[in-house]
Amino acid sequence: MVGYLAIKRAHWSFRLQECRCKHADPEIARSLVLTARNYAGSQGAYFLNVCRYTKMIDEAIPRGIGTSLLGHRIMTYVYQSRCGVIDEQRWESTPRDGDMSVN
Repeated sequence: MVGYLAIKRAHWSFRLQECRCKHADPEIARSLVLTARNYAGSQGAYFLNVCRYTKMIDEAIPRGIGTSLLGHRIMTYVYQSRCGVIDEQRWESTPRDGDMSVN
């Protein structure tokens, strides 16, 4: 496996939930995003909404070809670790982490 992408239907669009690729390769991510966009269109969706939450995703997003671009959201979660200091510079959160983590 070289990568995967997860999308979720949201009314008349699909939303990228997560994308992981071998060596964080933007070309692999681009192929996955284009495939997801084509699938969304085949299901009657108007958009594939993609939040540029990593450099790989930002570089992978095709410009001007029917993919809605959402800006990078600043993380607003608060975490406390019992195992030591959290290295936020190496921490990659996905667009839906807060919704899934805080229940």
